[in-house]
Amino acid sequence: MNPFRKNYAGIGFTYDGNRDAFIVPQPFASWSLNEDSCLWEDPIPIPDDGQFYLWDEDTLSWIVKDMDFFKLLISVDTINNSKP
Repeated sequence: MNPFRKNYAGIGFTYDGNRDAFIVPQPFASWSLNEDSCLWEDPIPIPDDGQFYLWDEDTLSWIVKDMDFFKLLISVDTINNSKP
């Protein structure tokens, strides 16, 4: 199912009447808005080699991270968002 206004609405999104689209907040200053999809695009495509990457705005590059790093992020997020 395609969203009505290019992208689904969400908390923190903006509606652009000229583009008739909902736009997610810009994730990084170096990323540019695709005028057709109204999605943010990275200046360097993420490598497609099966590894896990995070964008590093300081170096404008993708940094390889192992899966344990992502598991840690998920577990910390789960702890921070758990209800007593």
